[in-house]
Amino acid sequence: MLHATERGTAHNRDPIEWKLITDLPITSRAAAIEKLHWYAMRWKIETFHKILKSGCRAEDSKLRTAERLVNLLAMFCILGWRIFWLTMLNRCTRHAPPTLALTALEVDLLSRLTPIQVPQRLVRLRHCKPH
Repeated sequence: MLHATERGTAHNRDPIEWKLITDLPITSRAAAIEKLHWYAMRWKIETFHKILKSGCRAEDSKLRTAERLVNLLAMFCILGWRIFWLTMLNRCTRHAPPTLALTALEVDLLSRLTPIQVPQRLVRLRHCKPH
């Protein structure tokens, strides 16, 4: 069993505490930290799956042939990865300009879909998503 408590937490919440059960050998602090990093990646994988299931609604497909399903899944993986990347960018760089991840045309198209009008000088990456 691996037990870890977060250090340096924000003042407005309790520290994260993990209790992980594993059959992998943990013989050093470095090995324990490595396993924690592996576990932390799980949440990114969960986010990607949520994008595919909820955002792309991959399970709603009515395609009948394997070839069509493979093509659809390939498109969903590209689209899902792009949405995932934007999600992760927004989490770590909340004040980034949209051009960090989007072309000028993409910013323009998304701004037309957004009901809230933000002055161009104040637009940030987080504003470039349809609501």
